[in-house]
Amino acid sequence: MARCINCSAPLSHSTPVCDYCGSHNEVDLINTIPYSISSIHTNRKCPSCKASLPSINIGKTKSLCIEQCNTCYGLFFDRGELESILADSISDVFTIDFLKLQALAENSTIGLERIVYRPCPVCEALMTRINFGTKSGVIIDQCSAHGVWLDGGELRRLLTWRKAGGELLHEQIMREKEQARIIEMQKTQSANPFSSMPFAGGELRHSPPVSPLDIASRILTKLLGF
Repeated sequence: MARCINCSAPLSHSTPVCDYCGSHNEVDLINTIPYSISSIHTNRKCPSCKASLPSINIGKTKSLCIEQCNTCYGLFFDRGELESILADSISDVFTIDFLKLQALAENSTIGLERIVYRPCPVCEALMTRINFGTKSGVIIDQCSAHGVWLDGGELRRLLTWRKAGGELLHEQIMREKEQARIIEMQKTQSANPFSSMPFAGGELRHSPPVSPLDIASRILTKLLGF
C-alpha cells in the first residue's frame, strides 16, 4: 500500500491526497512508469495550480515527453499520448474482471466533487469533461486541439482499469450500441421502404394524394386533346 511522503499514513486508492495531513502525493509514476526530467520549466501552465509544468520523459524505447505539476501531480498528455502509454504499459489483456471494474467504479469520486471547467495548459481554452471508458471512474479534461489533463492519481486508476479488462468491456459495449443502432435503422427503413429510395436528381419526394375525380379529369383531357 502506498504511504504519504509527509506523514507515512496509508493513502486511499481513490485520491493521492493524504486523509491525515492533507499532503499531495505522487502515485501515478512512482514504482510504475520509469521517467526522467526533460525540462524543468515549459510554457505550459497547470490548469489547477497555474504553475509552469515541467516536462518529463516516460518513453521506454523512444522519447515520449509529458508534463507533470510539481504541486498537485496532475499530468498533461498531448493528443494520442495517453492511449499510447496505456497500451504500452498494460498489454495482453484477454479477459474482463467484472468484480474489479465494479469496485473501481464504486470507489470513484465522480459526482462528489464540484464541477470545474479548467483551461487547457497550451491554449487556455476551457477543456471538455469526458467520462473515459466504461466503469473507469475517471472524468478527463480534454482539449480537442491539444490533449488531455489527468488529476493526480487518475493515471493509476486508468492503468488498473485497463489491466482489469476495462478497455475490452468498453469496446464490447460500443459494438453492441452500434449493432443496436443498425438494427433500429433497418426497422425504420422496413416500416417506410420509400423513405430513403433514391431517384434521378435526389431522394424520392412524396406527392400529395390524387382523388378519383382528378384522375378522370386528366384522362378526359388527354382523350379530347385539351
